Amino acid sequence: MRNFIKFYVNGSYYQVNCDNAFKPLSQFLRENLYLTGTKEVCCEGDCGACTVLVGKSNGGEILYKPLNSCILYVYQLDNTHILTIEGIKYSENLNPIQKSIVKNNGTQCGYCTPGVINTLYSYFNNLSVAERPEEKQVKKALTGNLCRCTGYEGIIRSALDVKPCDVKKINMLYPQESLEKILLKKILDEKTETIEISNENQKYIKPSSLEEAINEKTKNTQAKILAGGTDIHVLSNKKDIKPEVIIDISDLKELKTIDIKNDFINIGAAVTIAESEKVFGHYFAEFYTLLEYYASPQIKNVATLVGNIANASPVGDSIPFLMVMDAFVEVIGKNGKREININNLYKGYKTLDLSSDEIITGVKIPLLKQNETLKLYKVSKRKHLDISTFSAAFKIKLENNIIQDFSFVLGGVAAYTIKMKKVEEFIKGKEATEDVFVCAGKIIEEEISPLSDVRGSKEYRIDLAKNILKKFYLDIQQNYDQSEAALTDKELS
Repeated sequence: MRNFIKFYVNGSYYQVNCDNAFKPLSQFLRENLYLTGTKEVCCEGDCGACTVLVGKSNGGEILYKPLNSCILYVYQLDNTHILTIEGIKYSENLNPIQKSIVKNNGTQCGYCTPGVINTLYSYFNNLSVAERPEEKQVKKALTGNLCRCTGYEGIIRSALDVKPCDVKKINMLYPQESLEKILLKKILDEKTETIEISNENQKYIKPSSLEEAINEKTKNTQAKILAGGTDIHVLSNKKDIKPEVIIDISDLKELKTIDIKNDFINIGAAVTIAESEKVFGHYFAEFYTLLEYYASPQIKNVATLVGNIANASPVGDSIPFLMVMDAFVEVIGKNGKREININNLYKGYKTLDLSSDEIITGVKIPLLKQNETLKLYKVSKRKHLDISTFSAAFKIKLENNIIQDFSFVLGGVAAYTIKMKKVEEFIKGKEATEDVFVCAGKIIEEEISPLSDVRGSKEYRIDLAKNILKKFYLDIQQNYDQSEAALTDKELS
């Protein structure tokens, strides 16, 4: 067992324990290492000013990803290499991205600039020397970096003006024969060991196996399970709510798997949103599109799908999709394994049907069947990176315009995401007409009791719920008409 965290920052090796291990990385960099180029602004992972690059071993190489250092705590950084804005300079000179920012007026107050440059460095690090930066991809990479001064035009112009061949790959800045080789050797040759660190108020445990994690959860029933920490650490920063015991499952190999078996996609609890996007792009284009706006790259690189399930927010973005698909949540505890249909998981606001010793280990999502259509909707103040005001998910099976099966889920209208069972029963078996869906909207008020808050009034949410049914009908009718037109064109040719 080890009682310290070990990692590199800009090529220098550090060991950290006790109080310093329980700091946000942004604070540790600024207060302990005096690397003040990293800025703290929102402290909740929204603005990207604190973005750093974090490298971890992956199949014998170090992969670097942009992460928000304000909600990334030091205890999460074992066996990593962190690069700050100070770490990507070229000798004593600016790197090509920094020079382009200056040339193209991509900075004003400068507070967001280090995060922007680090994010762009990650983008260029993944381009080949023959590729050219594309505006759409640059904008996508920068969705997690907010700038309140420039209007972004100078930043985008700066990125497009950079030649990838001029940007040194990170393994050139920190050659494998020095830092990376040492880091890889430490990671690959070292036997996995448990880490346990404590200070006066908290204890952090990183078990070396799932069995050990279950034992620790049995002993510490109030412990918080940590995979990405994007919710836990916001509460720590903003409301000073700090778990007494944290059990970190993020590196357990048993929970890092994605596979497709028996018409189910199986996703482990430690798989990040970014790691699961590809499989959703192949099997669930509708959910993949939602993930585009779900969160920034910095968040998706660390947040997990299972974490979103466990957070149990009534406006959680993934939950309507999982409920409408009748996904199963896999859990394990001292009495063994079991599966719970996600529609039976939530018992109240932030309340799950789990025993105190149980850990969620994964989620099983059924694939769409023939003639089934999935539609997802999200209403929020901003299109990107915003909490939902209201969300809806539909799954319908149509044959000859008769609704053979229908599933309907709403988020943001009750204490937890709910299945609209009365509406489902009303619609099943009927012909898909506008009148049917308008009439179904009148039933909704019997099933929902939304609250008024800063994002929308009760009346507004009820109107959204009614109108989303009509919108869904119009959307599927448009798709049906387009497919019929395409068929006719093919037949005519």
